[in-house]
Amino acid sequence: MKKRIVLQLMMLLLVVLLTGCGDGKEEGDYVVYYLNTDVTKLVPVEIELEETTEDARIDKMLEYLQTNPNETGIRQAIPKSIKVLGTSKNSYQLVVDFDESYYQLKPTEEILTRAAIAKTLLQVNELPY
Repeated sequence: MKKRIVLQLMMLLLVVLLTGCGDGKEEGDYVVYYLNTDVTKLVPVEIELEETTEDARIDKMLEYLQTNPNETGIRQAIPKSIKVLGTSKNSYQLVVDFDESYYQLKPTEEILTRAAIAKTLLQVNELPY
């Protein structure tokens, strides 16, 4: 019985300590995930968004994903040959619609592109996780 109470107190202490920990992200600070030039990994780049609505933040993040960054060694996550046709939301997901050229990506590039899009757009606060 005594061990159980001690264990419960330790769990409570852990919960209290972890609730004070934030991710350190301030309002407007986000990360866009680009691809390295070898197309072997994602490269995070911090950005600041001033957009206030969910739709505006999504559009701006997609714009970043389609733009070649100024840094060397990385490239845009969504290749120039692919057009974003639009987005749609429902209560639990965001769908990004691409043209047919998306299906021409090599498997590794397609997986990394999808991961970069998902990791970038999941930062929008109103989207459910």
